[in-house]
Amino acid sequence: MSCGHLTGLRNLSGIYISNRNTIESLVKRHSVSQQIALRARIVLEVATGKNSQEIAKKFDISLAPVRLWQKRWLELQGISITDLSAEERLADLARPGTPARISADQLCQIVAMACEKPEASGRPISHWTAPRGWICTERC
Repeated sequence: MSCGHLTGLRNLSGIYISNRNTIESLVKRHSVSQQIALRARIVLEVATGKNSQEIAKKFDISLAPVRLWQKRWLELQGISITDLSAEERLADLARPGTPARISADQLCQIVAMACEKPEASGRPISHWTAPRGWICTERC
């Protein structure tokens, strides 16, 4: 393993960053969200050996996100950076929610019907109204 400034870095927390340049470029990229950039900064700071309290104080955040991203990075270290990019590692996990009640295909059919004239659907009305259906807000 070489010096942390060149390729890799490991500290007592167990975090190892095999390609530090990848994460540093993520922080500097203008197109990356501020959430991802902050998470990347946290991981970089942890990898340099700073403790969670120092990092939280530096970024004016609570300890929880520092510990969360340290833990998350550790959990994903076994996966190659080519299989899971740094940005993907720092993204939010999918959140549970109510399962969709209609499929994507059904949604497409509903939107298509709402965007056509009611007569074409065999409806005895001259136009769609809120109580009976959707009003197409775009030119269909």
